[in-house]
Amino acid sequence: MATYNGEKFISDQIFSIQNQTRTNWRLYIRDDGSTDRTMSIIEKFVNEDPRIKLISDKDGNIGVKRGFMRLLRMTKAEYYFFSDQDDIWLPDKMDETIKKFETHSSKTPVLVHTNLTTVDEKLGILNRNFHPISNKIDNLNVMLASNSVTGCTMAVNHALREKIYNDPAELMIMHDWWMGLCAVTLGSIEYVQKPTILYRQHATNQVGTDTTLREKINRVFSYNTEVRRAKDSFKQAGSFLRIHGFEITMSTKKIISAYAKLLEENSAKRVSILLKYSFKKQSFIGTVSLWYVVIMT
Repeated sequence: MATYNGEKFISDQIFSIQNQTRTNWRLYIRDDGSTDRTMSIIEKFVNEDPRIKLISDKDGNIGVKRGFMRLLRMTKAEYYFFSDQDDIWLPDKMDETIKKFETHSSKTPVLVHTNLTTVDEKLGILNRNFHPISNKIDNLNVMLASNSVTGCTMAVNHALREKIYNDPAELMIMHDWWMGLCAVTLGSIEYVQKPTILYRQHATNQVGTDTTLREKINRVFSYNTEVRRAKDSFKQAGSFLRIHGFEITMSTKKIISAYAKLLEENSAKRVSILLKYSFKKQSFIGTVSLWYVVIMT
């Protein structure tokens, strides 16, 4: 768990982890320089529950993706779950996730992510099933352009951790997106259709979700924003190739390379590549926006 000024909701989140049907876990927390009561709340839990550990360093505020990568480097386990500070884990979250891991060899790098229920600050339901369609967005041609993995629902096994724990956070748009790319190219990615967390939407979310059609349309048709998002994804794809290209198949490498270098081609060639590899986002609107940016930029 990476925390920062989370005094309002962090107790609820930790209680929900303590209430898991599985009890043989360890919770490692790194705080990112909170200035509110977050640290005193964490210390209270640490003193009361020996399964909860506070990871301390002198680096202060390093941001969410660096914080999670730091935690990954500093811990060793069979499975690694990633927790926000302001959600609620449903009691069977660990069980449902581990069932998916157990369908694979422990030597196979695996990431498991789940559906989620979005709620407001008081846990009123906004969207009971945020991802209504199972397992249709975890394909490479989609994941290069948009992140299908919601990090607060995510877990990775030790085999995947060993592949990624030294990857530089500065190369990642977000740690969950990077880990999703690693899983889909180096091992396997699994999805649990059942929601396993209550994802709390509030004013201070680091990363939120678009819950209405209007929000989604406004986001994807903000041209300058979409150009930046697309360029960031091209850059991330190129970085991924530099770090992990030697571990993936030649056919996979060609797909990632074609995406990373899209803007280096002329307009006709860009269209040809988009059609050949069917690069797209999770929604039709998002895909239209991506193709428009690629062709017109």
